[in-house]
Amino acid sequence: MTKPHFTFWVLGALALVWNAMGCINYIMQTNPDAVAQMPELYQSVITGRPAWATAGFALHVFAGALAAILLLVRRKIAASVFFLSFVTGVIFFVFILQSVLSNGLPTAIVGGPILSLAVILLMTWYARMSARRGWIS
Repeated sequence: MTKPHFTFWVLGALALVWNAMGCINYIMQTNPDAVAQMPELYQSVITGRPAWATAGFALHVFAGALAAILLLVRRKIAASVFFLSFVTGVIFFVFILQSVLSNGLPTAIVGGPILSLAVILLMTWYARMSARRGWIS
């Protein structure tokens, strides 16, 4: 392995923080007291979410956090785990998009999931590029 550029550590740390925030968001959504304090719109989305969408959300954020850790410890498998996070994020996004189109929810709620998918896709590319450069093995 070759020594990674300093941006490797910066992006890896940012990816870990980003995905940790996603994990915290998921955990908050499993707490009925926390959900009760959210705006009515969020409550309806969370309580009406089917199990497959909840599973997609959980896998998306926890796989993303695991992938960021794997990247920081310089393991090549990070790219595959980031991609798993992307695929499961798409599953969750299908639910969000379906909710917007069929339930009349505001289109603004798709912004967060789109940004999350973009970040994970970028990190998948970055992990693969890091492997090609010999920064991870």
